[in-house]
Amino acid sequence: MSDSLIIDWLNENEQRAYPLVINNSLNSQIILDASLVYESAGSITAVISSITVVGNIVTIAVPGITSFSFNKQTVTYPHYAYSGCSLIVVGQSITTLVSTGTINVPFDPSVIYDLRGKWRGVSKLKVSARQVDIELIGDIVWTEGYQFAVSSKDEHNIDLAAGNQYGLTVPCGTDLFGYPNNCSEIISFINGVTTMTDPGKFNLTSDNGIKILEDPENNRIFIGLNFDVTDVCKKILPIEE
Repeated sequence: MSDSLIIDWLNENEQRAYPLVINNSLNSQIILDASLVYESAGSITAVISSITVVGNIVTIAVPGITSFSFNKQTVTYPHYAYSGCSLIVVGQSITTLVSTGTINVPFDPSVIYDLRGKWRGVSKLKVSARQVDIELIGDIVWTEGYQFAVSSKDEHNIDLAAGNQYGLTVPCGTDLFGYPNNCSEIISFINGVTTMTDPGKFNLTSDNGIKILEDPENNRIFIGLNFDVTDVCKKILPIEE
């Protein structure tokens, strides 16, 4: 929205109750707009409970959001007063207002945003690394890891993928967080078959058409196809006309 349209909007609000429900002196050129964000547990009481003026300091109390305070003589009007993520816009007539004492002037429901509980989204992450819990708060940088990929299609969703086809390839010669760096010791089961019956050993037996080649010096094996002539279809010659 352009600046001129914003000023027009605020000027129009001087003549109507919005953003408050009751049209009284607070609406008349004083409270011009609002955006109230509730993040803490408890009931929402979106009202102005009091306006206190001490010297040049104005404090507008809104239960559940604490308060909005500013120096009425040093700010520029219309003034945007923030409290956390919440905002109220006040007009220059606030400079002549005195303390109101206890009042109960409700806000229009359209300016209230309930971001409590699940609506608040993710505010922190807790992960375990080397058996130590780490709590991450604030800006968090996601990077891919071993067999773990991170991607994002937009600013609201993060895709996480784990598997041998994702992320960085696990190297044999690197110490991965204290795990053995010998590839022959990393494998502990294949398709549910473990080494419990014969500790430390797997018996791999090739079937028809399969050949297994061992490379013990590099802690690896090769598994490939091993067809003979009877397993391959004969060449089909074209039909002669």
